Order: sequence, then C-alpha cells, then structure tokens
Amino acid sequence: MEEEFANKKLLVMEYDSSVQMDTLEELLTVYFNEFYIDKPEREKISLRYSCIYPYALSAQKRVFVSLEEEMVDGMIQKVSDPDLEEGLFINNDVNFFLSMCKIDQLRICERIDSNIFTARLNKQNLQEDYIIVNDYASALLKANLLS
Repeated sequence: MEEEFANKKLLVMEYDSSVQMDTLEELLTVYFNEFYIDKPEREKISLRYSCIYPYALSAQKRVFVSLEEEMVDGMIQKVSDPDLEEGLFINNDVNFFLSMCKIDQLRICERIDSNIFTARLNKQNLQEDYIIVNDYASALLKANLLS
C-alpha cells in the first residue's frame, strides 16, 4: 500500500513498506509500540538490542551500549576498544536508528530543515529537499558518540 507523499520531516522505508512522520516519538511508536517511550532505559536498551542483534550477526558487527560497554549474547560487558567505524550503537534511540541505517536495514530520508538525525550534519551546500540519512549514518553516529 503506497502512502501519498505528505512533505513530512521523515520518510522511513523498510523492505517494501514506507511510513511518513514528523517526530522521533512517532517513529518509536511505529517501530516498537506506543508503550516504548514510557519504559525504563534498561528495558529500551534490551528492546533495541533484540531488534538489531540478528542484523548485527549477519553483518558481523559488534553491538555497543556505550563507548565503555558492549552487548554480547544479551549481557553487558566492559570494553576498552569500542569500534567506532564498524560498531553498532544502541545507547539511545537516535544512535539505534543511525546504526540500522548504517547496515541498510532501514532507509531514512529527513527533510533538510529538520534536525532529528542530521543535527550534526553541515547542510550549507546541500541542495536537496531531503537528506538520505543512510549516506551519512556512520559520520553522524561517530559525531554523536564523540560529542
């Protein structure tokens, strides 16, 4: 079922479906459920991990909860060598979705005047109405982690 283009801030595509929305909260509700936002942070991390884990396995990527912690078989372990270039990060919702874009499990287009995922991106010379977040996912993820 194709949705009519509505000039929303986000266009999110997964497999053969797409959805448009204006906020990260809407995306979280669509991707997880309406109760996700009210869950404790530890439970959110667990949900993000269970979602990204199969893709991380097939892409042979490590999953990090933070720069100091890695998730291995559902357990958090201390780590001294986070892989910023190749790792997937689930420490917050934005980094989770950037990680999903990084391994092409989601395709996110963000309107250029929005800053949900692209706040750290220099948009000065961009001419497009929408930015394909996947094209900048690794750099945005790294910028978020190092700030």
